Amino acid sequence: MYLVLELKIAFTMKLYNDWVLKFQKPDWSRNLEFGVIDTSNKYHCSPFSILIFFAVFIIAGVALVPLIPVQLKPDYTLPTVSVRYAWNGAQPRAIEQEVTSPLEGLFATMRGIKNVKSESGIGSGQISIEFDKNTDMDLARFEVAASVRRIYQQLPPGVSYPQVVAGGRQYQAYKTWKDASDVYNVSAYPECLEDFELAYPQLKTNGAFLVQYGKALEMAGKHENSIAILNEAKPHLNNTVLYTCLSNNYKVLAKNTEAEQAYLRAFNMAPARFYPLYLLAKLYDETGQSEKANAMAKKVMDKEVKIESTAIKEIQEEMRKIVEKGDAETLNKNDIQTAKARSGTKYRSGAAETSKTGLIITRNITLQR
Repeated sequence: MYLVLELKIAFTMKLYNDWVLKFQKPDWSRNLEFGVIDTSNKYHCSPFSILIFFAVFIIAGVALVPLIPVQLKPDYTLPTVSVRYAWNGAQPRAIEQEVTSPLEGLFATMRGIKNVKSESGIGSGQISIEFDKNTDMDLARFEVAASVRRIYQQLPPGVSYPQVVAGGRQYQAYKTWKDASDVYNVSAYPECLEDFELAYPQLKTNGAFLVQYGKALEMAGKHENSIAILNEAKPHLNNTVLYTCLSNNYKVLAKNTEAEQAYLRAFNMAPARFYPLYLLAKLYDETGQSEKANAMAKKVMDKEVKIESTAIKEIQEEMRKIVEKGDAETLNKNDIQTAKARSGTKYRSGAAETSKTGLIITRNITLQR
């Protein structure tokens, strides 16, 4: 805009200069001896002076271009408030029906809304609310937050408290987290870490973000980093997923005591769940603590099943194998002690064999006299 203005001024002065040269005729005299033209007339402007004049104005115009308060590429993005929530382990359909739809219905009644977009994925969801450009965004964010407070008690247990964000860097961080979650949900764990790192500075106090970030680090094999992130999450979100993930990291690093404590903490937080006890029984079995493994496996098998599922059946089958293995070892030891007490002989015992049905146990005891 300034450049066009300067060009107009320069063109006007050029016309004025031509007019002066036309009507204010200078007194030309030639010095034949020296060949010099007398240009002392005060109204005369030389071509060189005009060029310099134009050059100065052009340079000034170019220098003022960055100060022009007009966007060459205007941003047509509407003001947006984002609401994000997590429900660990939930499928997209469940999140859509139980969380996303009720929130969308509530937000749709607000004034000034132009559009409502929602996405429901595995374990998380997000709603983006676009407002009219003239909307007071501070007031809009307050109304969205108030609506969330009213409906939160009606959402299913386990759903994290929805985070309300209005534009700015934090909003961009949530969008980056969404990208990371999409990659995470297709099991591309190393690939999603870059986006988690980008979002971390703005979301380092968000418990749901830190737990998912820690889980991604665990699955990518970065166990020390995972433990650090999960410990940061404790003041903001304490749940079974956090402690189960911590236990898995400790187990890989052969920190069995810490792993055992974390598994027990996860179980105590949700006594009805099978998974923490199942993992604890596996830990005992893999570290040679057969008596503890047998006792924990029996505890898992005796638990009441509230909802039948393939996962529960697989857990029970693995626990049955641990119980059979432990019972076989116990019977084998008892038989050896009995034979030793009766005959006082030296012996060598064969391994106990268990049938597939688990109803018949055979033992071979070879005596050496």
